[in-house]
Amino acid sequence: IYPGFVNRESHTNEIDIYAEGNSVGGIVGYSEYDSMPSTIEFCENRGNITSADGNAGGIVGYIYEAQIVSCINNGNIEAGYSTGGIIGCGDTINITDCTNYGSIIGFDNTGGICGYTSWGTELSGCINNGLITAYSYEFGGIIGYFEGNGRISYCQNNGSVVGVVDDDYCAEDAGGIVGYACSEGEELIIENSSNTADIVSGNYAAGIVAYNDGTSIYHCTNSGRITAEMDYAAGIIGYYCGEFYLEWCVNTGEIIAPSEYKQIACYDGEATVHDSNNTPPFGE
Repeated sequence: IYPGFVNRESHTNEIDIYAEGNSVGGIVGYSEYDSMPSTIEFCENRGNITSADGNAGGIVGYIYEAQIVSCINNGNIEAGYSTGGIIGCGDTINITDCTNYGSIIGFDNTGGICGYTSWGTELSGCINNGLITAYSYEFGGIIGYFEGNGRISYCQNNGSVVGVVDDDYCAEDAGGIVGYACSEGEELIIENSSNTADIVSGNYAAGIVAYNDGTSIYHCTNSGRITAEMDYAAGIIGYYCGEFYLEWCVNTGEIIAPSEYKQIACYDGEATVHDSNNTPPFGE
């Protein structure tokens, strides 16, 4: 679609959709910006969405400059890359009060709400209750990969985030909120958000952000069990680099890893840490 308005009165999808190509959604496959942003609100997907390629979402496959408000996904979503419960891939979008209940399966960039997003995206009041399963990199309860400036506020993940680790795969970057967050030197903030579910990865596992490059985190909590089969597991940040703030964050979940693990964050950068702690003292 081009810029327009979509609402639930005539837009609930109840059929399964399969496509060989990319940009597949239960409501909208592809939406691009022209002269004004699109608004998609009060829509629901109940069908299973599958793309043999990528950019698959319960509501939208790919979207640029838009508002997504109060949408729900109940279907299972599967694709090769950029797979999300609400949006597969989106740039410069506002996502508010959306919820995913479906199982999400992908390789790269897999998230309960959005698989991949960048530059100016803001999420608020979103909840993931579905299981996230990934085979490669960057997967999270809310977003798989977040690049550039933006903000995540008052979001919650209640669905397990599981990276496949076997003879064929060793998935990395599993986060309760974001798998991989890279600010690119801009202001990227995660605040007032929480993870309650188990997080499992080969490398880089955390309750909030698995791999953090310059993203500041405020008032976030983790109570889920964090497991890294190899290295780098932590309650809040699995591994970080760059400069950022970490303030008023708390981990109460168990941390399991054979090697490098910390209670709040594993690091190789410059962080300003204030009033953040781990309870009880699992690990070292």
